[in-house]
Amino acid sequence: MALGALGKSLITFACIIGIGFLGGLLYDFYRACGRILYIKRRAVFVGDLLFWLLFTAAALILLLLANQGEVRFYVFLALVLGILFYSKFFSRFFYLLFCRIFELPVSGIRYFVKKIKKIFLM
Repeated sequence: MALGALGKSLITFACIIGIGFLGGLLYDFYRACGRILYIKRRAVFVGDLLFWLLFTAAALILLLLANQGEVRFYVFLALVLGILFYSKFFSRFFYLLFCRIFELPVSGIRYFVKKIKKIFLM
């Protein structure tokens, strides 16, 4: 059974909401990395700028695949809805999860670096 124009538009809208959701998830992943690695403010600014430039490029590529590259008001609306939905209901959980996942290996590496520094500075 073929989808009508409305059905295709709804599927496209849902895909674009998913792109916004994915953007929020990736941003929390990036934030957790920055928190664990103690990145300084200037580097965070540059990292944020690079993240959003890369996300914008990736979103445009995905729009080419999902929507033949048409950028209309509903595209922006769907992206914002996806990011807001993620931020409201999932951001806190995934951010803390990413932080916990990264803490263990990073703290282990820091421990070994301290021990190696002690050995060589004695």
